[in-house]
Amino acid sequence: MQDQIDYWILTFSAITVIITVWMGFRSAKTSKSASDFFVAGRSVSVGWNASAISGEYLSAASFMGVAGMVMSSGYDALWYPVCYACGYLFLLLFIAGPLRRFGAYTIPDFAEGRYDSPVFRKIAVCFVLFIGFFYTMPQMKGAGTTLAYIFPGLPYWVGVAVVGAVITLNVALGGMKGITLVQAVQYWIKMFAISVPVFVLMAVYGGYGRNLSLNHSNYDSTPPPAVVQTVEYGNPEAQRLAMPEKAPKDEDWVAPFGPLTTKAAKAAGLSAEQARPYSLLYTFSLIVALVCGTAGLPHILVRFYTNPDGVAAKRTTMWVMILIGVFYVFPPVFGVLGRNFLPELYTGLTGMKGTDQVVLKLP
Repeated sequence: MQDQIDYWILTFSAITVIITVWMGFRSAKTSKSASDFFVAGRSVSVGWNASAISGEYLSAASFMGVAGMVMSSGYDALWYPVCYACGYLFLLLFIAGPLRRFGAYTIPDFAEGRYDSPVFRKIAVCFVLFIGFFYTMPQMKGAGTTLAYIFPGLPYWVGVAVVGAVITLNVALGGMKGITLVQAVQYWIKMFAISVPVFVLMAVYGGYGRNLSLNHSNYDSTPPPAVVQTVEYGNPEAQRLAMPEKAPKDEDWVAPFGPLTTKAAKAAGLSAEQARPYSLLYTFSLIVALVCGTAGLPHILVRFYTNPDGVAAKRTTMWVMILIGVFYVFPPVFGVLGRNFLPELYTGLTGMKGTDQVVLKLP
């Protein structure tokens, strides 16, 4: 963690918060009916809605978490961004069009109208609250981690409370119109923030392939606490230190085609023979969970009600897949670069002192 406040980061963060709240106030003036508040008058264009859905979906878990997982676990973590994006294909094929044509305001409204039973509405409400609570937790974790990085010494809970208050204020003021405007703008801010540092770092320290090659097994199983390799690219005097004890071994981190369930099999006490037949089963179960989980997020589903018709909803989903797919190219690169240049983050692995900070500290 840095020792003093970076006033550039503080300035840009304050500007972002001010613009977000201003958009909420601005949208409040144009929300004059229930339709405006809940579904933005069903008049959001394909481009705006695709950007808004992408900005809403690419939260702290995507912006910081995927890069941190790739850095801590290696290529096994790539199943997460791949399946996140594939979930929208499921939405495109089976959900987006029919959901919009039904014309409800919320998912519980759809459940009650579709099955003509208030019981299904109550069940849907419970699921929405349950999913929303657990989906919000990593976002608040990211908020606390980020503000603790910007303000050294700031308690973790303060960041969670401040970001939660800003989000609540914006939603209460502008409803769906305010959220749409804010999230659409934030997608392009996030894309800029995660892509530009990658291009700059690769221009200075070499391309993705070169940085990946540095991670191959060039170390002994018990490396000494001293310099083990000299990095010649860019800065001939730069030296690479041994990885911390908590860092995954190079052979486990690099091999993208190895068994994906090594840690799970070891935790269960299975032998190599016992674990082999079930490795694909574990992988497929993760794929199904992530794809269906993405397709079932209530705050994403409700956004399809803001499109003018079912055709627009399907086109929106197609563009969301493109926007999210492009975004997810960059977090794995951050993970590779972070393993090379910020090995000290392995001492914490997660949280304010772990690999979750790689996107914040690497630039």
